[in-house]
Amino acid sequence: MVAVSRSTEERGGINSREMCLQCMMTAAASVSTASGMRVWLGNHVGTFLTPQRLRWVTISLFALAVLASGLFVSGSSPATGH
Repeated sequence: MVAVSRSTEERGGINSREMCLQCMMTAAASVSTASGMRVWLGNHVGTFLTPQRLRWVTISLFALAVLASGLFVSGSSPATGH
């Protein structure tokens, strides 16, 4: 006999694992974009960016990316009023 799990709606709860996965994927995409921006800045403004400045730029970009993905990206569209 094969065990079949009930759906999340049948259990009466939300599936936090999938929701958490979506948040982490959004944060990962944001941080990879910030990493690409860091590389672009390092290549185009290399003389201005000392290793210490590049370190602070990296920290700032990664922090802003994670904050932006958490604050400004929603997981679903708003409910319609039917």
